[in-house]
Amino acid sequence: MAFSGLDVVAGFAGGKGAYGGTPLLFRAPRWSENVTDGGVSAHSAPGAEAPQYGEPVVRFRSSVDGWVAIRRSPDASPAGIRMFVDAGSLYDVIVEAGDKVAFAAGGLSGLHVVQLLAGGRGWEGTFVDLMRIPRWSETLSTAGATTKSAERSRLHGLGEPVFLLRSSADAFVAVGPNPDASAGPKFFVPSGTDYFISADQGDKVAYTSPGAFSGVHIAACYGGGLGARGGVVDCVYRALWSETLTSAGTTVNSLKEAPRRDAFGDGIFRVFPTIDGFITVVQAADPTNTARMPVTALETYDVFASQGDRLAWQPA
Repeated sequence: MAFSGLDVVAGFAGGKGAYGGTPLLFRAPRWSENVTDGGVSAHSAPGAEAPQYGEPVVRFRSSVDGWVAIRRSPDASPAGIRMFVDAGSLYDVIVEAGDKVAFAAGGLSGLHVVQLLAGGRGWEGTFVDLMRIPRWSETLSTAGATTKSAERSRLHGLGEPVFLLRSSADAFVAVGPNPDASAGPKFFVPSGTDYFISADQGDKVAYTSPGAFSGVHIAACYGGGLGARGGVVDCVYRALWSETLTSAGTTVNSLKEAPRRDAFGDGIFRVFPTIDGFITVVQAADPTNTARMPVTALETYDVFASQGDRLAWQPA
């Protein structure tokens, strides 16, 4: 029998194991349901039950590209708060008791932005590194910036604001209070990819077409820090600077130390090459080290870096 519509199962994740560990596995399913195009689940999410179970979670898989909304009264139409889902991909989202799931088949044109929370603490302080219910969503059909901005939760432990981005075509994306995806620091977001960027209160998202380029795009950023609520935010923070190298060479800019390393994490070069080549972190502490790593075209790479480091690239 072939899959059809949206298959949903409700359970738990992030609870404490028998010896105090925090296994981030889906467990204790309570119900399952198939939601058809334009429909809403008849069941609603269970409430928290016991520390070993963790947070209530819905897991879902769609047979076609489409849109999913999660709320007590969810709306998967363009007017609702929704996220884009790939056919055949599996998604886990932390929910609240009483939430239902709505589904609408359909495609995406432009850049879809969802602001959610991630990296929060679950029951009894366990870390739950999963998406929490989207706070708002917006689709940019042409180059520009979102009208909405990132919001922190007023409740302790729900995590940090994170943008989930999905573009129908390759895009340059900037994040900040006044983002500029043309001249400002930006990331290269490949089409058809779920792309996560950690944000601050008040940040917006801007995007534009990157046009055609041959070489490598480098964005300097931070990643892996502790959020204000104490949870681990396992995605990159907004770009500090970015450069595109169209021929062999080294970035003009170097990495700056994070103002608070515990909150922002370690320095990272995020690298996207359009052709095969080699990259080298030109270390400020050891500039004679020429060790290099191969990078494949059209793949995204994250490389740790320290204060003062720059990045060099050589086509294969």
